[in-house]
Amino acid sequence: MRLNRYLFLILFASLLLSPSVASQTSSCTFATLQSVKEIEAVYQLHRNVRTTEKDNAPSGFVANDEEACQSNFIKLSVDPKGKAYSVSIPAKSISRTYQVR
Repeated sequence: MRLNRYLFLILFASLLLSPSVASQTSSCTFATLQSVKEIEAVYQLHRNVRTTEKDNAPSGFVANDEEACQSNFIKLSVDPKGKAYSVSIPAKSISRTYQVR
């Protein structure tokens, strides 16, 4: 299953909410993503400040931790041969590389 390719579509469809726009839907979406064992990592543009820590990715996977965000972005780069991709949060100097399955 090539779930890692679809991870970003799911995240950008559901977790692009502003930090103060919280709903049970976003908490449920995050819980569902965490339960899928094939997903290696979950990234968020904004930390959901109206929910608990368990409803958010770890800080190293969130581009904007504070409600007054700095408009940090998440960058996705694909290896020229299509065998791997890197996800980075440049403002935090964080980058991780994943192999395409």
